[in-house]
Amino acid sequence: YLYNRDWANAEKFAAEAISAARTKNIALTTAENYLNNWGNNYPEAVFQLTVAPGQSLFFNSLQSAYYNHPTLGGYGSVRASLLFRTAEGSLDFANDIRARLLTASYYPLKFPGAKGFGNDDITVIRVSELYLNRAEARARLGNVTGALEDLNLIYERALRKKITGQTGDVLLRTILRERNAELAFEGHRLFDLLRTDANIRSSIVKPSGDTYSLSSFWFVGSIPALERQTNPNLKQNPGYTN
Repeated sequence: YLYNRDWANAEKFAAEAISAARTKNIALTTAENYLNNWGNNYPEAVFQLTVAPGQSLFFNSLQSAYYNHPTLGGYGSVRASLLFRTAEGSLDFANDIRARLLTASYYPLKFPGAKGFGNDDITVIRVSELYLNRAEARARLGNVTGALEDLNLIYERALRKKITGQTGDVLLRTILRERNAELAFEGHRLFDLLRTDANIRSSIVKPSGDTYSLSSFWFVGSIPALERQTNPNLKQNPGYTN
């Protein structure tokens, strides 16, 4: 519903998910324990992919891709960009507790090998995102009070202060910037840009320099041959030849 811009249902089901999570003792972490247990049954995870021992070790792990571990053979491929570190609304490195999830060289620490190097549970949806989903939906529906209430649950935890007095497009931009800060390196950013930024939606530049529109088949990945062999009912997605 968020992607379909059905804001009423986006708010409704975010609220239902928050309530359902609460019945399972899944709720927002406090500022004091926010930094603990990333990648290992994170306490506000609603949906995680559990990595069993041996499934994601060393070179095949997210930790190897994200961190710069030359002594352990890591790739160190993912690093906070200069834009992320300096743009308006980026992390306040002096005061934001989330800045401590980056190394001194700006590598993310959200996959710390909590169950041993390379073995991290992958968080797909967590309660923080549900509140930000609802905040955005409420803001777009004109419910400023409700939007600020949800937004400040995330913002105040990170910075020990609240956002007040914002309405309309200013409030919406703040919510979207907060999504960037809170959900960084969790796989959301490209999709948030595609659904909210008209310039990005209209023309994506590939590494080759070519451009393609949001309707391009590249936005849906190919189905691996092994999966199609395992289940002959699976058909390759349009645009791919094998």
